[in-house]
Amino acid sequence: MNTISVVLPAYNEVGSLRPLVDEIRVVCAELEQHAEIIIVDDGSTDGTWQVIQELSIIGPPVIRGIRLNRNHGKAAALSAGFDAVRGDIVCTLDADGQNDPADIPRLLDALDAGADVCFGRRVERDDPLEKRLPSGIQTHLAKLTGPQIHDFGCGMAMYRRCVIDDLDALYGDRHRYIAAEAQRLGYNVEERAINHRPRTEGQSKYGLERLLRGFVDLWYWVFRARWGDRPMHWLGGLGVVFMGTGFLIGAVSVIQKVAFGVQLAPRVPRLVLLSLLLIFGLQLFVFGFLAELVTRMEQRNKSPYRVRTTVGLPGDGLPQDAMRSVRGQKYHAAGDEPGDEIVQTH
Repeated sequence: MNTISVVLPAYNEVGSLRPLVDEIRVVCAELEQHAEIIIVDDGSTDGTWQVIQELSIIGPPVIRGIRLNRNHGKAAALSAGFDAVRGDIVCTLDADGQNDPADIPRLLDALDAGADVCFGRRVERDDPLEKRLPSGIQTHLAKLTGPQIHDFGCGMAMYRRCVIDDLDALYGDRHRYIAAEAQRLGYNVEERAINHRPRTEGQSKYGLERLLRGFVDLWYWVFRARWGDRPMHWLGGLGVVFMGTGFLIGAVSVIQKVAFGVQLAPRVPRLVLLSLLLIFGLQLFVFGFLAELVTRMEQRNKSPYRVRTTVGLPGDGLPQDAMRSVRGQKYHAAGDEPGDEIVQTH
């Protein structure tokens, strides 16, 4: 039987945690699966940690708490929770109570149907305009990273453990582009419509300022998704185009001078353009070469591909949640006993 780990990043959510945990308990009992709840206190100042401590002595399911030393942001809180999970399936929800735990079975069904990651889609959002506007703009632009889902900002998602193990550490606003990273790694990314409830406790932590941060992060993820494994193809190729254009302009100028006696002095702007194209093209080519070296060093101990299942080899017929890298650094098969080690900050 699979174990479900529910991760809740919380920042000043003292009023919403208890009812949310009670709802998760009900859903886990109906699913009749082993479960755990991991609540990450992201530097709260309103007594959230005290509530987590009180909840941790009540079960089932088992409730574990992690307290960060300051407010690091949602991405870092999720990363701390992912490091602590023991389950085969990992579910994330926002701790403000707007995600409905009753939708957990719906996302689980998507994994049973073949998805490796399933994100919630808030079809009818119960949020004010100042929250929906930046989220809508960012989601529309985020489709450039690859996944054609409709809600990159939804905090409710369901992951196979192998996906979590394959992700790099999250920081900044990288949690918004988990879908892009999962698809880049070859996982099947899907979405399901979920219920979105109004906030009844606490205050929203988001606003228009997130649009600027998200816009800056967006172009990194577009590049990573499309050329992250081969930066030389993009930067080097663009550099060759610039240098080639510069050489062509230079060749034309030389032919005009030698063959037709055209003076170059009146054509100084052309010579300036020629020089800039050559210099800029050379810089792009060098940057591409350096980026390629960095990429190769980063991937030195990583497999360039992952195996979903095999035939005629040891371990044939591994299920989808046992997707492995060839070198086996990250391998989690269904039915394996989760480890006993857990990360906790006091």
